[in-house]
Amino acid sequence: MSGLLRRASRRHFTRHPWQLGLAVLGVALGVAVVVSVDLANQSALSAFRASSERVTGRATHQIVGGSVGVPEETYRRLRRDLGVRAAAPVVEGWVVSGSGRVFQLLGVDPFAESAFRGYVGLRGEGLDLGAFLTRPGAVVVSAAAARDLGVGIGDRLEATAAGRPRTLEVVGTFAREASDARAPGLDDLMLADVATAQELLESVGSLSRIDLLAPDTPTGRELRRRVAAALPGGVELVAADARTETAAQMTRAFRINLQALSLLALLCGAFLIYNTITFAVVQRRRLFGILRAVGVTRRQLARLILGEALVVSLAGSVFGLALGAFLGRILVRLVTRTINDLYFVLTVREVTLPAGSLLEGLALGVGVSLLAALAPAGEALSAEAGSALDRAELESRVHRLLPWVSAGGLLLGAAGAALLLLPGAGLGLAFFGLFAVLLGFALLTPAAVVALMALLTPLAGLLFGRLGRMAARGVVTALSRTGVAVAALMMAVAVTVGVDLMIDSFRGTVDRWLSYSLPADLYVSAGVRPVGRYAGAGPGIEPAALARVAALPGVEAVNSVRQVEVESPRGPLRLLAYDLDARGREAFSFAAGEAERAWTAFDDGAVLVSEPLAFRAGLGPGDRIELSTFDGVRSFEVAGVTYDYASERGAVMMEGRRYRELWDDPQRTALSVYAPPGADLRQLAGEVRRSIGPDRQLRVRSNREIREESLRVFDRTFLVTGVLRLLAVVVAFVGVLSALTALQLERERELGVLRATGLTPGQLWRLVTAQTGLMGLAAGLLSIPAGVAMATIMVRVINRRSFGWTLELGVTPAALASAVLLAVGAALVAGLYPAFKMSRTSPAEALRAE
Repeated sequence: MSGLLRRASRRHFTRHPWQLGLAVLGVALGVAVVVSVDLANQSALSAFRASSERVTGRATHQIVGGSVGVPEETYRRLRRDLGVRAAAPVVEGWVVSGSGRVFQLLGVDPFAESAFRGYVGLRGEGLDLGAFLTRPGAVVVSAAAARDLGVGIGDRLEATAAGRPRTLEVVGTFAREASDARAPGLDDLMLADVATAQELLESVGSLSRIDLLAPDTPTGRELRRRVAAALPGGVELVAADARTETAAQMTRAFRINLQALSLLALLCGAFLIYNTITFAVVQRRRLFGILRAVGVTRRQLARLILGEALVVSLAGSVFGLALGAFLGRILVRLVTRTINDLYFVLTVREVTLPAGSLLEGLALGVGVSLLAALAPAGEALSAEAGSALDRAELESRVHRLLPWVSAGGLLLGAAGAALLLLPGAGLGLAFFGLFAVLLGFALLTPAAVVALMALLTPLAGLLFGRLGRMAARGVVTALSRTGVAVAALMMAVAVTVGVDLMIDSFRGTVDRWLSYSLPADLYVSAGVRPVGRYAGAGPGIEPAALARVAALPGVEAVNSVRQVEVESPRGPLRLLAYDLDARGREAFSFAAGEAERAWTAFDDGAVLVSEPLAFRAGLGPGDRIELSTFDGVRSFEVAGVTYDYASERGAVMMEGRRYRELWDDPQRTALSVYAPPGADLRQLAGEVRRSIGPDRQLRVRSNREIREESLRVFDRTFLVTGVLRLLAVVVAFVGVLSALTALQLERERELGVLRATGLTPGQLWRLVTAQTGLMGLAAGLLSIPAGVAMATIMVRVINRRSFGWTLELGVTPAALASAVLLAVGAALVAGLYPAFKMSRTSPAEALRAE
C-alpha cells in the first residue's frame, strides 16, 4: 500500500509542477536569507577576531593607560626595576596609503616580540634590520600588500598618519603562511619600530599598551600582583581577551537585529509550506476519501503528507544553502561597511563558510517546513472516509473552528505583549514577543476576512455588479483556502510597513537631532583617523592653533571638544571634554535632568552621560560613574542624560578645564567655529586651514555638509536592512502566488459549472480578478495595524534594548496607502495566470469528471 501512496504522491506533483517548484523556491529563499545573514555575521566576526589576534598575539594581559596611553617610562621600570622579561611595548595606530587603503600600524620592539607575535620574527624577504631600527619612516608590510600597492623593498610609499602626509620606506616584507592561524588578519598590518611608530603617530614618549605574559599559575598571579602594584596612576592591568570581547560586543545588537529580520523571511517561507501542503491536501480530498474507503489508514495518510513536506523542505533547503552562500558574499560587504561606519575599521577579505551555519540553515528549513505541515497532516489524520468526500463539511468545520483560532491569536498576541513588557527582559525575548504578536495577527486574519467581506460586499456589488457580490461571498465560502493566502500576504506587507515606518522614524529622529545639535557654521577636525579598538586620544589641534583660529577676522566664537577613550570599571568608555559657550550648550537636549541645573553642576566638575550609556549602565541624574584618571580612579556625579544618536556605545561628557586637570592633555580633537551672518564660509575655511598649519590634513565642513554626510551614513547603515526586507517580501510573494494559483486552479470544477450555465470568458476573468483583488485589499487593510504594531515594537522596545536610543515613531498616510496598493497589486499579479487559464478552459473539460 505504501508504494501505491508514493506513486499517487509523485503523480499529483508531476501534474502540478509549478506548485511544487514554488514551494521549493519559497523554502530555498527563506533558508538562503537566514544562511546569508549568518555567513555575513560570522565572516565579519571571524575577521575581527583574526585582526585582534594579530595584534594581541599570545599576550594574556595588557597594561593600558588613559587618554594619552602608557608613559614609556613604565616599560623601562618593568624591565629594569621589576625584572619583567615577558613584556613587550606596543604603539598602535592607523596609516592610510595614497590609494586609500587603511593599514593598522603596529610599533614593536623586535627583540621583545618572539614570545608574543610569531610573525614579527623580522626574518622577512630582504629585510635590513639596521634600516628597520634606524631609518625614519621604515616599515614592513605583508608580501600580499606590497604586491597590491605595487611597491618593493627599498621603495617609498606616500601615506597619511596622524593627519599629516608621511613618506614611508618599505624595508622588508613578511609572508602569509598558510599554517598561521592569524594569517587572514595580516594583509592589512604594517610593522615599524616603536620609535618610528611614535614619530609617525605623534606620540613620542607614550605607548599604546604593554603586552604581558602572565598565565593563570601561581607564578603568573604573583607577577600580575607585582606589576599592578608598581603601575602609576591612570595605568591599569587588564586581561587581553576582555578588551577584545568588549569590542566584539559592540556589534552584537546589530548582528542580532539582522538575524531576526532574516528569520522573518523564513517565517514567510513557513506560510508558503503550509499553503503548499494544505492545498495539496485540499486538491486530493476526494482521492483521500477513496483511499480511506478502500482501507488506507489515517496514519498512512499523515506519513504521506509529512513525507511530501520533508522532500520539499530538503530540496528547498539544499538549494537555499547554495543560494545563501552566494547572497552571503553580497551581504558581507554591506555588513562590513556598516561596521566601519559605526564601530571600528574592519577588512573582510574572505567569506567563511562554517559547517555550523550550513547545518543550522538545513535544520531550520526542514524543521519549519515540518512544523508548517503538521496542521494539514492532522486534517488528513482526522478525516473520515465519508466526510473526506464532502467539501461542504470541510468549510463548515473551518467556520466552526474560527472562534477558537481567533481566541488563539488573541492569546498569542497577549503573550507576545507580555514578553515585550517584561521588566529586565533581553533582546532575544523582545524578538520572541515580536514574532508572537505577528503570528497572533495571522491567526486573527481569517475572522477579520469574514468581517471585511461583509463590509466590502456592497462596494464590490457597486463596482462589479452581481459578479462582485459573488466574488466577495466566494472568499468567505472558501475560507479554508483564502484565509491562509490572505494571512501570508498580510504578513509580507506588514513586514514591509513595519520596517519602512521604523527606518523613517529613525531617520526623522536623527535628522531633527542633527538640526539642533549642529549650531556652528564650520566644524574643524584634525588628523581624522579610523576608530580603533584600543585607540587613545591621538594627535589633535594644539592650543596655539586654537588661539590663532579664534583670532581670525570674521570668527565670532570657537568651541572645542577633545574625544578620547578612558578606562573605567565598566571597560573602555568614550570621553568628550567640551569647552562650550552658551550657543554651544543649546545644542544639547536632555532626556533626564533639568538643563540649567545640569550645566551648573557640569561647570563644578560633574559629568553628563549620553542616553545609550545611561540606558546600558542604569545611570541617571544623581548617580555616580568612575573613571580612571592620571591620579587614579575618580568618581563623578552624573548631572544629566543627553540625547545622542552618534554611537550606540554612548559617551561621558566633561568640562574641558576639568579634563585637562585630570589627564594633562591640552589638545583638542575638533573645533566648532561661529561666523557672523552672511560670512563667506568657503573663504573662512581656507583661512582656518592656513592658521592651523599647511602640513596638517584638516576636515573643515559646514553644518550642512556634516548633516548630509551623517544621513548618507545612516542610509548606508540601513541598506542591508532594506535588502533583507526585499528578500522577505519576495519569499512571501512567491508564497502568495503559489496559494492563489492553487486556489483558483482547485476551483476549476466550480468555475466550469458557471461557464456551463452561461458565464462568458470575460465575465469569468472579471470574477477571478475581483476575488483576488478583494483578497489583496483585505490583506492590505489588515497589514496596517500589524505593520504599525511591528514598527512600534521595533522603535519602542527592540531599538531601545539594542542601542539605547529613544526614537519618535512617525506614521505617515503615504506609507499606509502604499501598503494597501502593494497588497492589491501583488494579489492581482498573482491572480493573472489562474484567471487567464480559467477563462480559456472549456466547460466540458472542466466538468469531464462529473
